[in-house]
Amino acid sequence: MIEYLAIYAAASFTGATFFALVGTNNQARLSKSRLLSDPDALIVQAGGLWLPVKWTASRRNKRVLAAIEAQLKDEPGRWKRYQMLCGEMFAWNALETSVAIAFPAAIAVLVGTVISIQ
Repeated sequence: MIEYLAIYAAASFTGATFFALVGTNNQARLSKSRLLSDPDALIVQAGGLWLPVKWTASRRNKRVLAAIEAQLKDEPGRWKRYQMLCGEMFAWNALETSVAIAFPAAIAVLVGTVISIQ
């Protein structure tokens, strides 16, 4: 009986992480599209270059993004809006990454539990 509870728990965890991965991926995409559909063309241009991990950007893109961000900083309202949109994207990307790390672990636990019972 305990074995079946272990399988149920592992399967539930796997299912939950799968749906969390799908949901966070969709939220991250919605967040990116919200940034890219902003009425401010400069925010949209910066959003097209935005990456959650800045050191992965090319040198050219880093320079261009820095120049755009400098223009946005000149106007506190625009800068605050850009920071808010980027913060939202960063949060969803971080959550998606953490779930993406947990999903394979959940599958491994499920498979290991099933194999150990047989």
